[in-house]
Amino acid sequence: MHLAGYRVYRRPKGTSFGSKPLTTTTSTSYTDSALPVTGDTNYYEVRAYDKAGNESGGTADQAVTTADRTGPAAATGTTALGTTAGNSVTWQASSSKDVEHYEVWAARNGDPDPDGPEIVSGTSFLDRLAEAGVPYLYTIQAVDGANNHSPVSAPVTVTRPVASAVPAPTAVTGTPADASTEVTWTAADATGYRVYRRTDVNGAWSLLGTASGTSYEDTSAPKGKAFYYVAAVDTQGADSVPSTEVTVDRLTPATATGPAAPKLTLVTNGIPARSPSRSRQLPARVTRDAS
Repeated sequence: MHLAGYRVYRRPKGTSFGSKPLTTTTSTSYTDSALPVTGDTNYYEVRAYDKAGNESGGTADQAVTTADRTGPAAATGTTALGTTAGNSVTWQASSSKDVEHYEVWAARNGDPDPDGPEIVSGTSFLDRLAEAGVPYLYTIQAVDGANNHSPVSAPVTVTRPVASAVPAPTAVTGTPADASTEVTWTAADATGYRVYRRTDVNGAWSLLGTASGTSYEDTSAPKGKAFYYVAAVDTQGADSVPSTEVTVDRLTPATATGPAAPKLTLVTNGIPARSPSRSRQLPARVTRDAS
C-alpha cells in the first residue's frame, strides 16, 4: 500500500496516548501552536498510515517542557471585617496547585496602594495599619512560582471602626477542656463583650461570639494553637480597643462527645493448656500375717 500521511499524537507526562491524533498531515513537520505554556512536560509520537488506513508503530517519544506563562486561577469568596484590631480580610484559595503566595492590595479611599501589595502565604490578612474611620478597598491576586499572576479577585470594601472610650477587658485567660475552650476576663464598664479568634498568628480575626458576663465557651475550638482577644462594648454598640491577646494550644479539637469506648480482645494463643488434675495417690495398706 502507498503512504498516505502521518498522524501526530501528544500526551501529558504520566498519561497514555489517546486514540485520536492531535493532527493529520502529509508533511514531515508540524508546529503545535496550541501547546499549553504551563511549565508541564508533554510527549509527541508520529505514526505513518497508508491509503487503506493501516497505521505503523509510533516513533520514539520526544519530550517537550514549556516555560510557565500561565497564571493561577483567581482567589474567590473574599470577605472583610473591620475590627478595632485592624481590617481582617479572608478569601478562598485558588484552585490552581502551583500557587506560591498571594498579593493583597489595599486602596485607601479607593486610591492606588502607594506601598505595593502585602505578600501573604495563607488565605487571610490583618491590616493593622488601616486608618480608623476610612474605607479601604481590598483585592487579592494569586502568584505562582514563575511569578505569573492570577486575575484580580472581586473587590471588598471595609472600614476599621473607631474604638470606643470604654476600657478593654483585662486578665484574659483561655483554658482548654474536652468540650470547649473557656475564655475568661475581668469585667469592664461595658454593656457586653465580643470575643474574637484567629488560628494564624499573622492572620485575620473572626468574630467568635458575644457575652454579657465575663466568660465565653468556644465549642468550636480547633486542634493546635488558637488566639483570642476580647473587646468591651459600649452603649452605642462600639468595641473598645482589643484586650491583651491570649494563646491556647489544644491537643485535640473541642468535641461534645467523648472518645469511643475501647474494645477488649483476649488473646489465648501461647497460653499453656491447663494440666489435668492428678489422681490422688492413696497409701497401700500393709498387713502382717498372724501365724
